[in-house]
Amino acid sequence: MSQLGVKESYHYRQMNELTNNEKVRVLLAQALFGNPDVLVLDEPTNDLDLETVLWLENFLADFKNTVIVVSHDRHFLDMVCTHVCDIDFGKVQLFTGNYTFWFEISQLLQRQQAQKNKKDETKREELMEFIRRFSANASKSKQATSRKKALEKLNIDELKHSNRRYPAIMFKQERSR
Repeated sequence: MSQLGVKESYHYRQMNELTNNEKVRVLLAQALFGNPDVLVLDEPTNDLDLETVLWLENFLADFKNTVIVVSHDRHFLDMVCTHVCDIDFGKVQLFTGNYTFWFEISQLLQRQQAQKNKKDETKREELMEFIRRFSANASKSKQATSRKKALEKLNIDELKHSNRRYPAIMFKQERSR
């Protein structure tokens, strides 16, 4: 508990005598002390000072068992995560790497899908234009039929919208008149 910032003089006090910050630290120490096979931490850096967060990062880096962390602290996630489980679009995907790696990869995948869809949409429009222009032409009807089959096979994936929310506070400046 001392390493988590709980003074030794507080070690024998009752929980109801401690502040909320101290209670969080005691409960965290209790969870870590048991050396569990799976450690689940929900926002573990809340109410911790920088020194304690750094200690926790180092502790978890050396922890040999499984740790599942839910946190909004991106730096903390970068320091302790080796895998990121992304729950979005109604499915779960596992990425190897820290938070920054996952974020960059997910953005890249989304851009690639958008580019593919744009290319496929252009191809679809070209095929439809050819079919429209030459389906009545006897000499080009075979080509038009071939293009119709190609059009049927063309699969444009709908870009799914993430159910993630990135809350932000936006201030709009208005000029005084």
